[in-house]
Formats: sequence, C-alpha cells, structure tokens
Amino acid sequence: FDLAVVQFDDDGRPGLGQVDAAVARVREVRQAPASQLAGALVVVFIHGWHHGGEWHRTASIPDDQPDGDDHFHGFRRILQSLTYREMERPSSASGLPTGRRVIGIYLTWNGDPQSGFLVAVARMPRGSEASFWDRYGIAERIGAAHDLRETLRRIVITVKHESGPESPLVLIGHSMGALMMQSAYATLLEQGALVPPPADAPTGPTRVISNGTPVLFPDLVLSLNSAADSDYARRIL
Repeated sequence: FDLAVVQFDDDGRPGLGQVDAAVARVREVRQAPASQLAGALVVVFIHGWHHGGEWHRTASIPDDQPDGDDHFHGFRRILQSLTYREMERPSSASGLPTGRRVIGIYLTWNGDPQSGFLVAVARMPRGSEASFWDRYGIAERIGAAHDLRETLRRIVITVKHESGPESPLVLIGHSMGALMMQSAYATLLEQGALVPPPADAPTGPTRVISNGTPVLFPDLVLSLNSAADSDYARRIL
C-alpha cells in the first residue's frame, strides 16, 4: 500500500507540498493502465486528542507491535489488511487485474501541546487532561480553516472526478479529528464547493444529493466517538 502524511500546524496550515504529493499519487494510480491496476481504494484518517504522527519503525520491531503513535500504527495495520483483501479478489474473465491499490492518507495535527505551560503540566499525574480545552480550540480552528477544507475537497475531486476507474473513498475521523472533519464538510456543502459528478463518471456505491443536485462525496464518512456537538451533524444532513 501507499501512505501519505499531511501534518497540520496549530494555525491550520499543512506541511509544504504534502497535499500535492498525496493527490499526485492517487492520480497516478487511478490513471495507470487497466493492465496494471484496477483503480485505487483510498482511506483518509484524522486522529484526535493525545495522538499524532510519531513513527519509529525499525527492522527489529515486530509488525504487530506499536512503533510510535498507536493510532498511526493501527491505521497502517488497517491498510495492510485491506491490501491483503485486494490481493484475494478473484481474477476477471478478461485476465485484467481486479485488485485495487490501497492508498492511506493520514491527516495529523498536534493532539497534545508542543510548547508552553501545558507541556510541563502534561508530565504531572493526570496532567494531560488539562490540555482538553486548549486542544479542542485548536481542533475547531483547524476544522474551520480553509486549508483543511481544500485538502478534503482536492482528495474527493482526485478520487471521484478525474479520469480513471471507479475508486472507493473512505473518510474517518476520531474524537477531535471527527470534529474537524464534520466542520469542514458542513462548510463545503453549505458553500456548494463540492462539484457535481461528470456525465461519464462510473457509478459508485453511494449517491449524495445537495440542494437537489448530485455532488461528489466520499462513499463512507465515519465519525468515531466524535467530539463535535450535534449541530455539525444537522448541518451536514
């Protein structure tokens, strides 16, 4: 599988060139000849409070052992499982590949403070809980920022609108990551920023209607233990 990481700072800005690299790989896979690949299966994950993008994989660490942030490790294990499943897909009658290339996009941010007074407090017993409202405010800021909305919009366009075989797109947010995800998508829908599918677009498993018009949208949007209040869900619906 392929793995792309996009790191957002506390102001909501992504790492330089990281979004471009992620969508470029999706585009490359989807536009590969049918004799090589049958499209892509794209999974996007936004983590929550107390998590991040720490990764210390070495050859001496068994594959099933954590090697940094445990949610990042778990995400890569899911990608691995999906890859095995794609390899098990039966061959087509024409002999063309039926397995899709799995692409994971890990959207990460500072789930814990990286500087200031709260860093010292976090080292105290149960001190990490003191960062909740600080990080909640940062999650709201990132979710409301243009850059996260544009990142999600570009991923949807690349997977669902550009030329290539029908490719599933799954978006998962956990805790404060789900808050960011719901905030960004509510605004995208309200602004009419999600474009209609092209006339020749292959039929996917889902169809989303916004104000009476079909729009491109992930096939699955999953909020796990969301930190968002119900107003975000009402706005999306």
